[in-house]
Amino acid sequence: MNRARPIRWLAGAATGALLATGCAATLSGGIPAFPAAGQLETDTQTCEQSATGRAEFERRADYMACMISRGYRTYVSVATYWTLAEMSVSSAATGKRAQAQQSQSQVLADLQLCATDAGAVAGARPLELAQAVDWVNAKVLGRGERVRDASLTGAVSACLVKRGYTTHPPKRLAAD
Repeated sequence: MNRARPIRWLAGAATGALLATGCAATLSGGIPAFPAAGQLETDTQTCEQSATGRAEFERRADYMACMISRGYRTYVSVATYWTLAEMSVSSAATGKRAQAQQSQSQVLADLQLCATDAGAVAGARPLELAQAVDWVNAKVLGRGERVRDASLTGAVSACLVKRGYTTHPPKRLAAD
């Protein structure tokens, strides 16, 4: 019976030590956590509701400006009747300025100004426009199917960079 007490005591001490170690260990290492999409969902809904332009491209430009003004890197399309420019755009603000993002109206004005300076319109629907431009270029103008134009993209991108934005080529999920 005397032998059982030390074994019980040792087992109890070991169990206590394990519990104490387990309680003191950080939980984040064994339980991965991911950011909630709540803010993105809220911002997306707010920007969709604030997109009040009369025409489709105006509403799309409103939405793009809203998302950029909220700090997101956002797809932007700019088009003429013959060419299309695509890029992702975000505010280049850092530090304290990043906390006070540019207003949606300022971002929209910048997008529209840069598109207009390049002879284009911001907010075009790329797939529908690309098909229409292909048809016009091939059937009406007798040109090859040249939809995306690097010079238009470069002009709009340079204008946006001067106004405090960063631009990148869009990431494609699938080949065109």
